[in-house]
Amino acid sequence: LEKQTNSQFETLKDSLEVLISHNDFFLSSCDAYGMFDFKKFRKFTQAKNPDAVIFIFKPSLMQGKMSSYHSHVSIDEDRITAVHIKSKCDPDDRGFAGFFWVKHGEIFNCIDEVPMDGDREMLADHVFKNFVDSGKHVACFELDRYIHIGSEEELLEYLYWKDRNYLFQQSNTL
Repeated sequence: LEKQTNSQFETLKDSLEVLISHNDFFLSSCDAYGMFDFKKFRKFTQAKNPDAVIFIFKPSLMQGKMSSYHSHVSIDEDRITAVHIKSKCDPDDRGFAGFFWVKHGEIFNCIDEVPMDGDREMLADHVFKNFVDSGKHVACFELDRYIHIGSEEELLEYLYWKDRNYLFQQSNTL
């Protein structure tokens, strides 16, 4: 983009022309890292044929205590049934990792229909929530490993485990 945007949502809106011209692509948050088996993911998308995929994670103990820092999803098997922006509704809800796969970029043509969320910063999460709410087939795929460093607490947790050589050991995943 030619200018810096103020939110993820604004970035998606300003990138609409590029997004709708692509198919079979990933979007990712800039403050997180996740690992997954790409071959398993490809088989999953071929078998389930979703319009989009939200990557999910099992919140760590600390992330569970900070549930208002993350969006969460309710799921039924491998299908997203609800997106909870910066909140958690049920103990079984999974963390919303901020990694996405999109089958056809044209799905973003409805971005102007995404309802504003009061005074809250608009996120990519709002766009994918709108996909779910409008009946698109949005599936979930659980990351094998996930690190989020969007807050000071999460950065400290990451550094703690990194210093102990615990993170991302011996993995053949992407």
